[in-house]
Amino acid sequence: MSPAVEQRLTQLWESPHTLWGELTTVDHQKLGKRYLATAFAFLIMGGLEALVMRLQLAGPNRSMVDPETYDQLFTMQRQGDIFAGGIPLKKGDRVVGAIGVSGGTGKQDQTVAEAGAAAF
Repeated sequence: MSPAVEQRLTQLWESPHTLWGELTTVDHQKLGKRYLATAFAFLIMGGLEALVMRLQLAGPNRSMVDPETYDQLFTMQRQGDIFAGGIPLKKGDRVVGAIGVSGGTGKQDQTVAEAGAAAF
């Protein structure tokens, strides 16, 4: 392969070293790191939400958060558990399952996993 062709292929396939390049990359290593960072961020957020809820319920007449805020924390914490944990398992180009997806039929779990794969 000539150096000109090699340079042109590198230019076409290499991700730009910009924020847009990082967000639109198809490099599996960068995508894997992005999955890990996102999962860790949701784990931390869910843990903090759960901590606030448990502190609220630790004793009688606690007024850490009002009832409406507690309901919102409960809903957000559950949604994070359900939707942020859906990491797709792929075999070739086909999604065959997911880690962290629970509650629902296999088809529903697969749909959530495919949506997660498409988001990244």
